[in-house]
Amino acid sequence: AIAMLGMFLAATLGIGVTIFIEMLDSTIRNSKDVVNTVQIVPISTIPVIQNSTSLKASRRHGLIVTSLSLVVVISIAYFLIRNL
Repeated sequence: AIAMLGMFLAATLGIGVTIFIEMLDSTIRNSKDVVNTVQIVPISTIPVIQNSTSLKASRRHGLIVTSLSLVVVISIAYFLIRNL
């Protein structure tokens, strides 16, 4: 029970900190952010050009996130089943 409470609190705190940091991030990422920030429509935008290196990095990032999510779900399921 204590381990499950600890995992729940850690997950809640992690999500809360992530949301808080994202709220503080003032990075302008696209033309909508420019309009919202300075109320001026940009004349043009520069498109993102993806090459094989950036595609590999994107796939690797997705694989890492998926793998870690799967590990977390399996761990939680294990603790829940074990404590029944």
